[in-house]
Amino acid sequence: MSSIGWASAAKGDKPLSVVIIGGSLAGLMHGTMIKRLGHNVRILDQSLASMRTDHAAGMTTGPQGHEFLQKYDFYQHPYSFPCPGFQIIDKNSNIKRLINLPLNLTGWNVLYYRLRANFDGLKSDFCPEPPPATDAEGDVIYDLGKKATNLSYADNRVTVEFDDLINSGGGSASADVVIVADGANSTIRQKLLPGLKHKYSGYVAWRGTVPEKGVSKNTVKLIEKRFTGYPMKRGYIIGYAMPGENGSLKAGERLLNWVWYFNCPEGSQDLEENMTDIDGHRHRNTLPVGKMRPNIWAKLKAQAAAEVLEPSFLELINKTTEPFISTVRDCIVLRWPTTIGWRSTYSDAAPYGNELQPRCGELSTAAEGVSGRDLDGKLGKRGVAVCREDENTVHGIG
Repeated sequence: MSSIGWASAAKGDKPLSVVIIGGSLAGLMHGTMIKRLGHNVRILDQSLASMRTDHAAGMTTGPQGHEFLQKYDFYQHPYSFPCPGFQIIDKNSNIKRLINLPLNLTGWNVLYYRLRANFDGLKSDFCPEPPPATDAEGDVIYDLGKKATNLSYADNRVTVEFDDLINSGGGSASADVVIVADGANSTIRQKLLPGLKHKYSGYVAWRGTVPEKGVSKNTVKLIEKRFTGYPMKRGYIIGYAMPGENGSLKAGERLLNWVWYFNCPEGSQDLEENMTDIDGHRHRNTLPVGKMRPNIWAKLKAQAAAEVLEPSFLELINKTTEPFISTVRDCIVLRWPTTIGWRSTYSDAAPYGNELQPRCGELSTAAEGVSGRDLDGKLGKRGVAVCREDENTVHGIG
């Protein structure tokens, strides 16, 4: 990993105060690294509870993400299983192309609870015995129910104003450094990056998971070892194995995760119907697990029978009991602000040309930012860092 640009406070230096807006994976990765270096970290997260419902989202970690966890993750239990790369199959399950690109397969919930265990010692079924803090580490707070609304920068200090969603009030936090890591739709990000534009790409992503023990041996054999893709006329499907309940990596206890990228034009009746839940609420980004109308899911399964001719993916779709759907959006940053001290970027979604890549579906780019490559020598300065997508177009789910 590249040398850490964030200077350590363990040698008698006065620790810096750091506020991170957003407590998902990118925020937790930054927070864990910075506290390990002896600086004090407060994460402001608008969620009301630490325990999150299962996102049912598989993830991969590339070399940089894996290296980050090896360096800063003190919970000494496996979090993933290795994958040698990609395979592209045809409708008869024949492998048409192999791409060797080593990855580690895991899940969003596995990484979230693991990072929480490292950051603030949260106990969970995923990490029942969090690693103890060391004397060299800084103090940390994971502050729930805090929705950031504004930033100001004066006298080498950054002040974050927030709404308190738990106590129905408001407040502020002052720090030497503020890192913005609360997603492309956040209020703060819109203020700091006024040129940020989101555009619906014309695709949705149908998603689901099926317990490994509930599918045929042929399907398990095809998908369990490699990241598998199946191209079709109106989109494509990807599938791969991921940890099962409470992060289990044991064969037979894993989940098989699938994502069907499906063309659905903006303004179409299909898009409106697909994104409207059982309560009649129309979702902009993600219609969550348990909210899909039965008739919409039945319609998709009928469409799958006609279009998804490959038997393993068709089996996974038909055996999914809790599907969900997300829109795929393009995100473009047109210009940088000029009034916020120093500026650096971290990416939590990677640009892959015209491919459709789930946000945070690959952890290596977030780890690259945390490694200090973009922050070299800047921790001794005050200002704001923005964890964001690359200035190129990024296709992200949600």
